Amino acid sequence: MNHFVSDDFKKGNVRIWLLCMLFMAFFQSFAQNKVNTLHINGRIRIDNGDPTGAVVTLSNLKTKADEASSKVGNGGKFDFDLNYFSEYRLTVSKEDHYTKEIDISTVIPSKVWAKDSIFPPFLMVVTIYKSPICDPKLRR
Repeated sequence: MNHFVSDDFKKGNVRIWLLCMLFMAFFQSFAQNKVNTLHINGRIRIDNGDPTGAVVTLSNLKTKADEASSKVGNGGKFDFDLNYFSEYRLTVSKEDHYTKEIDISTVIPSKVWAKDSIFPPFLMVVTIYKSPICDPKLRR
């Protein structure tokens, strides 16, 4: 039955196999590079409003330094990569709105880390509210 398979067909299969191997090697190395961070996909929601202009700041609690900041557009989306075994504070602020602070720990128990150190992205929606002090109807 093998005598019906042409040499061109065999060469094509070898090329496809090599292409698949290269593809797998690329994605495996990409995944290994991302093991050291936890990716956060987030969205800011404003109660009865537009999130445009809200600022999301990521601070390292140990160093007290701001590591990243993002001004969101009308979709309210932001994303950050956090190093494991660290403590962070995510601060969401917008003019005339209450500021919200969220503490995030990426400390993983050693037994869990030894079994599996790859975690899916963390999805979050943060809602902030207009400050009543800024509402002209409530000022006197």
